[in-house]
Amino acid sequence: MTTTPEHLPACGTPSDRWALPDDVFLAGDDPEARLVDLNRSRFYALDPVARRMVELAVAAGDAGVGPAVAAEFGTPEDVAAADWAEFRDRLRGARLLVPAGRRRTPASVARAGRAPRCVPPGRRAVWLLLLRCWAGLRLLRWARTVRRLRATHPPALGTTAAESEAAIEAVDGLVRRTAAGMLVNPECKERAVAAWHLLRTRYGVPARLVVGTRPYPFEAHAWVECGGRFVTDDEDRCTLFTPVAAYD
Repeated sequence: MTTTPEHLPACGTPSDRWALPDDVFLAGDDPEARLVDLNRSRFYALDPVARRMVELAVAAGDAGVGPAVAAEFGTPEDVAAADWAEFRDRLRGARLLVPAGRRRTPASVARAGRAPRCVPPGRRAVWLLLLRCWAGLRLLRWARTVRRLRATHPPALGTTAAESEAAIEAVDGLVRRTAAGMLVNPECKERAVAAWHLLRTRYGVPARLVVGTRPYPFEAHAWVECGGRFVTDDEDRCTLFTPVAAYD
């Protein structure tokens, strides 16, 4: 999942409390902080002041940004407040910041779902699921696709270590082989979401969908972790990335 750097446009109207959209993550520490837009595979570099402004706006709202930035960076409070107002509007114009009430966080517990079928899926079923994920991530975007699939996940079963290992091997191999033969060329996001969904729904295995980033070169990646195993990609590659979001 290669991300593309972008500049921030100017646009927006003021509000009080702010949140990052479900598809946007604050990743990295100074001086490598980035806002990662997972939907559009883009990232936006933040200097230390900008990163701190975003943190403060999410934690304390507009009123908390000016005084804290002035105290921490030695900037006059009125200047800090004006800089934040301009920067906030640019973030809103780029759809990187939303009023706090608009953020929809996926539920921490699955709401509905059939009992898992501990039967290996066929190649056609995996092909259709990968295609569904490919289309969903482009039409519904990341958060809505993950939220909709997650709502169908039944509670995890008490599978044995041997059963979980067999499920992981089956799903990992099927997803990788099927994706390699598809014309749409599913990327890490599609492969990870499909494997996560299969492990949860077919086998009742407590798989975790993970999104991570790395600074040099800046890149985002998605994979699945389950029972100490990395699914849909090799451990050597996944451990190069620092997790910024995870979905059980």
